[in-house]
Parts: sequence; structure tokens; C-alpha cells
Amino acid sequence: MNRTVFSLFSIVLLALLINGCASKRVEQDRLYARLVERPEALDWSVLAGRTIVIDPGHGGRFDGAIGLDSLREADANLGVALYLWGLLAEAGADVHLTRTTDRDFASADSIDLREDLKLRSEAANAFAPEVFISIHHNSNLELDRERNRLEIYYRSTDHGASLELARDIHTHLARNLGIENSKIEPGNYFVLRNSTALASILGEASYISNPSVEDRLKLSAKQKLEAEAYFLGLITYFSRGVPIVERVVPASDTIQSPEAIVFGVQRGGGVPIDPATALIRIGQDHYEPLFDPLRSTLASALRPDLPNGEYEVLCTVRSAKGATGSSRPYKILLSRPARYILPLYAEVMMGGYVSLALKVLDERGSPVADGTPVTIRAAGSKDVLGNRCNNGLVRIEVDGKLASLPHIVELPGLTDTLSFPTPREGFSPIIVIDAGTRTAVPGTQAVTISSAYDLSAAKGDSKGILRLPGGLKDRLWLISAQGYRPVLLGGATGELVEIHPQFGGYLKDLRIAIDPAGGGGDHGGLGKNKARGSSLNLEVAKHLAQLLRRAGAHVLLTRIGEETVSIEERIFKTNRFGADLALRLVLEQEGTSDAPRCVLTHYPGSRNGEALAASLASALSGLPPCWDWNIAASACRFLQQTSCPAVEIRNSAIESDEAETIYSNPLYAGLEAERILSGLLIHTAGGAIELIEQSILILRGGNPVADAAVTIDQTLTHYTGSDGIAHFSCLEPGEHLMLIELPGRTSPLQIRNISVGGEPTITVSVP
Repeated sequence: MNRTVFSLFSIVLLALLINGCASKRVEQDRLYARLVERPEALDWSVLAGRTIVIDPGHGGRFDGAIGLDSLREADANLGVALYLWGLLAEAGADVHLTRTTDRDFASADSIDLREDLKLRSEAANAFAPEVFISIHHNSNLELDRERNRLEIYYRSTDHGASLELARDIHTHLARNLGIENSKIEPGNYFVLRNSTALASILGEASYISNPSVEDRLKLSAKQKLEAEAYFLGLITYFSRGVPIVERVVPASDTIQSPEAIVFGVQRGGGVPIDPATALIRIGQDHYEPLFDPLRSTLASALRPDLPNGEYEVLCTVRSAKGATGSSRPYKILLSRPARYILPLYAEVMMGGYVSLALKVLDERGSPVADGTPVTIRAAGSKDVLGNRCNNGLVRIEVDGKLASLPHIVELPGLTDTLSFPTPREGFSPIIVIDAGTRTAVPGTQAVTISSAYDLSAAKGDSKGILRLPGGLKDRLWLISAQGYRPVLLGGATGELVEIHPQFGGYLKDLRIAIDPAGGGGDHGGLGKNKARGSSLNLEVAKHLAQLLRRAGAHVLLTRIGEETVSIEERIFKTNRFGADLALRLVLEQEGTSDAPRCVLTHYPGSRNGEALAASLASALSGLPPCWDWNIAASACRFLQQTSCPAVEIRNSAIESDEAETIYSNPLYAGLEAERILSGLLIHTAGGAIELIEQSILILRGGNPVADAAVTIDQTLTHYTGSDGIAHFSCLEPGEHLMLIELPGRTSPLQIRNISVGGEPTITVSVP
């Protein structure tokens, strides 16, 4: 080799080695170096009374991973856990450890790890925790001593509270441990899938198989540093106002007919809830409950035709700052009398009559043939009434005075004496209709809004008929249906009640796919303070999905948690869903550039896609950090392969300090989602809908009220600023239902109707 060429080659190689070593030295210097945040600057009081279980992984006969210099993972886990326990106890949390010494849970003659995990999980669950954290430090089968990564796993079946906890813990571990490589993923580990905590994560803060990590974790100061980072994550998690949701009705686990399902909800840290996010799951059915602000309850009436069987019941709701609260799941057994002739219900009709309903089954438990004759008479009466079965069902109207008596039911070859549920007096039947089409609205529901009466709820039938128990006099009812604005009803009223479609009904039954980019190992952009672009995309997508569903649209999210989803799978899901429109949420990744690059892209030649992009640009304009939006054509795979008009919303890079600060605000996702909703309405209505901006000023004693939560139609929620004003950008003119929650943990609530579309600012005085 020429000597000159050899010399140049040596210089280049030496430079590469020096730069590589320098990079590694910088990384080593940052590893577990110091706490870059100040815990004392945060509000520790949000942890008071919160039940938290810390599980130091492994222990006793189960060492876990072992470092090159023989440090046991079990010992490092326990050290971190003990420090974290002390911090939480000092903050007033109800905190527990699954172990406080080097022990395991398996029986004396067993080395079965599964037995240890099972007993460990049972010990944790016995505390009924809100949060479960299993502390670990990782290794790898290849024993690659260079590998180091921060990994947070959340319970794979919970993309709500567990994912939110994982994000907050990840953020503070990433900031303070000096580990650049990280991921958040769903985990199916034994302790996670068997945890009954409301939020459960497993943290692998670093790789103990890495000698540099091991050297640091030998020191108690570094174990304390890691514990402080976990502690900061928990403060952040509870600071967002995790609601407390508890079962109220039914009190019994066995019910004989569908009735109201009611949950009490308490605000966490004084943060109001977002009523639009509330869901009650009964088995496979999902109900959007109505929020009673006076009693702080979420209630829904079950559909009357719910079959006999056991159902798991769960209620979730998010705070206005995006924290998910969940009830503890419980089971109810719906058990109507198991007979060949089944009494279903007694229903009060007009004119003093009661309709008795029953079901007739054959020996196989199937409905008898249509037209089978049935007669019925009250015990001691000679009056015989009859009707014929339709799909096994029959209804017979009887004198209300006889309804509570046993009845003798006869049909060919079978006679039985049955008692029907006693009817309640004072039912008020009403018909709920669409204010525009004047047609009946099926599936309506109603709950009482009054602290002076027991809670009542009702579910409408397919003909839009609602029978309100207890009547209308001196009662206030909240009535709504999927895709309609809720209304308050009370006092004297006719039998016909009008409700208005949300946003003119232009989104009703529209099928919209939303693809939040990133997830799992793809952070989708990472800010200097470790905010993940994939998390922001998902939060905006979830907020938007909630708004669209309230408007009656059918919505698909291509991912619902931090799972890794390929672009091919996202496209397949969108096309299989039969989407009418598709939106992809992306954060540009432009290093640390401070120049926002905000673009709405559509497929070249797609006129509908270009029109949708233009509507979204108009709606999103003026929302920081992207004040102005460009529209461009793109042949990226998502736009190219989806079979419907599609747009990519490419927001400003999260790497800039300004953008990360804005995106990290828990209220930002809701603001962007509202703007996107406005753009979709502009596009789908084609100018036929009028959307206005409306400011609402809240005064108390003549003074502006800051930090009050104002909710319109149980859908859109905004806070008042220091000037007492909450600003809404996507409202229709007309009557709306407004809920006001004043600041403070025991603050009063106000619910009332308002008329939107007159003055630019509506002033509301509250007591």
C-alpha cells in the first residue's frame, strides 16, 4: 500500500475511534449521573391517600439477572423499591411492598417460579391498589454487555390508565437516568395480567447485565436516584387528576330485571372529569352514561332485552387533563325466573292499565311457534284475556288494580301460576323525536338530575318511547341519545320531546378511520424532555374519536395503545373497516429545528382528499405551534393504499422546545381534536352547517372565575383563563346544555341551558 494512502487511512480510522469513544464517554458520564428535576417543586399532596403497591421483582431463591460482578437483580430491585416506598409514605400515600426482605413466596420445598408469581400477585391484589409497579432491571439472552435500554411495560389489556402511568413513569426515568434508548410496550407478564390494580406497569429501568449500569446500581445513592425518578412519574400521573370511580347501583350482585347501573365519581386532585369520555361496559355492550353533576354520578339504563346471564361491569372516565379513572370490575347475574313460561315485566300504560309481558319456551328452550294462543286471568277473577305469541313473546293489558295479583296462564298443554314484578306508579310516557326529521329516535336514555329523589333511569325502545318512572312533576331529567345533544326536561311537558342531532347530524353514521403514527418501539419523535410523539398522536386520536362518536360517527383507531403496528396492518384495518374518510396523525421529525413545518398531505389527483385537506387547514389555522398550514400532494403508502379519501396531518416536530412544551400540556390534545372535528364538519356539510366561536365568561360575586371547567352538551370541555373566559371554536347556534365546575375539590356545580349565537361572549353568574 502507498505510504501516503496508508497514513490517510490511519488518520481517518483514528478519528472515528476517538469520536466513538468520546460518544461512549458522554453516554457513560450521563448514566445515573444526577437527578435533573426537583421533586420538592411539585405538589406531593396529589399522592395523599392513594393506594400504591410496589413489587420488588424476584428475591429469595429467585435471583433474577446477575451482573458481571455478581450483583443480583433481586437486591437492586429491593433497594430501589425501599427508597420509593419511603418517598411515597412521606407524601401521605397508602403504600405497600410485596416484600421488604430478600425472600420469595414459593413453598419451602418448591422452586416453581410460577407459584412465586401467583402468590406475589395475590399479596399485591389484597391491598386493592390503584397503582401496581413491579420494579426490575433487565438482561438479555445473548449477554451483550454493551446493551442498555429503558423499557416500560403496561398491562396489555389496558390502553387507558396503565398506558398513561407507563408514559409518565417513562418520561421521568428517561430524563433522570441518562439512557437515550427506550421503549414503551404492552406486556403480558404474569404479574401484569393477574394484577387487579387500576393501573399496572412493570419497569425495566436499565440493563444490569451492562457493567456500567451494574457499577452504579451497587451504590445506594443511584438506587435512590432511580426511586426518585419513579416518584416524579407518580406525582405527574396523579397530578392529571385520576378520577375515583366507585359502584353505587345495583347493590346486589343478582338482579331479576335490567335496571340502572350507577357509579359515583370523585375528582382526583380537584381536576374536573370530561363527561364525553365516560363509558360503562356491560359484558360486550358499551353504554355512554349520563353525568349527574349534583350527585357526581354516571348512570345508564340497561337495554330491556338483555339476556339472562353473568356480565362483568366496568366504568371508565377521564379527567379534563386526560387521566383515566376506572371502577373495579364486578359481576352481576341477570336471573329471571327459570320456567317454561317466563314472566318478563309489568309496564304501566295510559288509562290505568298495566301491560303484562311473558315469554313462552318449548322443551328445548326455544320460542314457541308464532300464533300460539295464550290466555291469562287474575287469581279469584273470572275475566279471561288472551293474545297470541310472536317469537315466543306475548303482551296482555289488564286492569291496573289486578296487576299485583298472581295470574293463571294457560296455553295448549301447559298451565302455570305466575307473579309479575309489581308496577311502579306515576310513569310518564313520552316520545322522543328528531327535531329536524320529526321521526322517532330509538335507543334514548334518561336519568334524573336531583339530589332530592332516589336516582331513576330509563331506556327508550325502538319506537322512541321513554317511560319515566316517578313522573315529570318536581323532577329534572337529562335525556339524550347517540349522536344527539342532551336536553334537560322537567315539570309540565307534552308527550312529544324534541332533541337535536349533534352538529346537524352531518357526521351521523359516517365511518372514519384515525391512524396515530408511531407506537411501541417507534417513539414517533422524542422531545428533549422525553415526550413521545407517538403518545401525543394517540392522545389526539382518542380525543377525536370520542367527539366523533358523540356526533354519531363510527370510528376506528388503527392502534389503541403503545403496540407496534406496521403500515401494512394499518392500511388493512382501514380498508376492512370500510372507512368513508381516513386521517393519519404524524409529527414531523426535523431534529431541533425551531421552524414549524405543518403540512396536510393528500394523494396526488384525489379531489376529495385535497378538499378535506383544505377544510382541515382552515380549521387548524391559528392553533400553536402551527399557526399556518401548507397543503401538499404525497404518494406515501397510507395515502396511496387506503381506498377512501385520506389526509395526513403532519404537525410540527416535537424536538423543538416550544413544540414539546405545547404538546405536553394535557389540554392540548383536546384543543387539536376539536379543531380537526371542525374541519371534518366543514368538509362533510359542504357549507350547509354554521359553526361559530363562542366565549363564555364565568363570574362569581361579580369577579371572573379562573380554572373553572365549562362543558357543552357533555361533549366539549374547556377551562376558563385568568379572565374567567372559556373559548369554544366549534359550536352550532341554538340551545345547548352547559355544565360548570368551579375550581376546588368540593366546589359546587351548575347545570343549565344556554342559547349560543347571539353576543360573542356569554356572561354567566354563579352563586
